[in-house]
Amino acid sequence: MPRIPQPNQDTLTLVKILIYFILPITLSMYLITFLTPDLFTYIQTNFRVILLSKQFCQVKPHQCEVLLDAQFGDPELLFRQVFHHYDLIYVVNKYIWQWDTLTTKLILSAPVKKLIMGMAHLRGVHVDDAYWEIMQETVHIILAIFNTSIFHIVMGMLVSRMWMFFIVGVVLTILEPWEKLAGPIWNLLQSANNVF
Repeated sequence: MPRIPQPNQDTLTLVKILIYFILPITLSMYLITFLTPDLFTYIQTNFRVILLSKQFCQVKPHQCEVLLDAQFGDPELLFRQVFHHYDLIYVVNKYIWQWDTLTTKLILSAPVKKLIMGMAHLRGVHVDDAYWEIMQETVHIILAIFNTSIFHIVMGMLVSRMWMFFIVGVVLTILEPWEKLAGPIWNLLQSANNVF
């Protein structure tokens, strides 16, 4: 069986420099042209994860009115779900709502339903369709609270520019340490310029 030739150290160094330096700089130069203020406004309008309560709408009626307006955002992307048993409204992006629905179906699948009904039967409680509907709404609300928390954490990182520290932290701790690249880069810079 023929051996696969191993790349030499110079080739590996060049690939690492390409991946860590040249590619990110090039992408940042060309991707900037696609980022427009309209794109940011569109994403900011249509990517929402908000759980509205009656108390919130009493405190901030204008914000509630805007979020509940059917003309606000893209109707294909911004979904509004009313939870009748809890007086809550979930304003969410369509794709997150689909994920929530799938997760709820998995959590409340047939084996889980049988288990809950069996435990309720042992305690002498009759589980009817209304109880099961409340159970589904409860799971959806728990997921909505979870999604809202994650959304606010991510938006807080983006707005406060903490994402740069996150990316740098990932690069420094998870990807190959930069100290292995420092030597070859220093040698490359020394050979390219006699100032050093």
